[in-house]
Amino acid sequence: MNNHKNDLLKIIAIISMTLDHIGWLFFPDIIIFRVAGRLAFPIFAYQIALGYEKTKNVYQYMLRLFIFGLISQIPYSLLTEGLNIFFTLLIGLVMIYLKDKTNIFIGLLPLVFDYFFELEYGIYGLLMIYCFSIFKDNKANAILSIISLTLVFSSLYYHNLVQALAIFALPMIFYEFKTRITLNKYVFYLYYPLHLLLLKYILSA
Repeated sequence: MNNHKNDLLKIIAIISMTLDHIGWLFFPDIIIFRVAGRLAFPIFAYQIALGYEKTKNVYQYMLRLFIFGLISQIPYSLLTEGLNIFFTLLIGLVMIYLKDKTNIFIGLLPLVFDYFFELEYGIYGLLMIYCFSIFKDNKANAILSIISLTLVFSSLYYHNLVQALAIFALPMIFYEFKTRITLNKYVFYLYYPLHLLLLKYILSA
């Protein structure tokens, strides 16, 4: 994937996430906000799998996610419980690293992490990141695994079909379109905690 397309995907994910959070906090009965928000996490999950392949220093990558996870946890905790999305992405990255470097069976790791930590998107999120990684060279298998995973968790875990709409992020992820958009890699890292603070301020006003 070219960097410009990757940057455009990040912008789409940021917009989707913001609409989702606005709907969650201010318009819980207007479902269109939550529908729009389903695009965000698959893109973030894909970014982690892609980032692992592209990074020059995976330990710095992990540290960056951890630091911004700590920073974001303060405003996140003012709005809800559990750990924010950075920790889900971090643990997903760790799972990819363990599989790549040690070749150990990590099938139970998502269950272990979900048991000890209240992660945003939980087992579903971790498995999605992992699927994007293990099928990085097989687009068809990646698409089938993500669709299957999403439909199963939508029916058994989330008990609604809204989460199933996350599969519509896949055409955006895998379609090779051209763009000249560029985005600094720290935009999302900074935007996430700042937009949570702003939403909390508006909610409290």
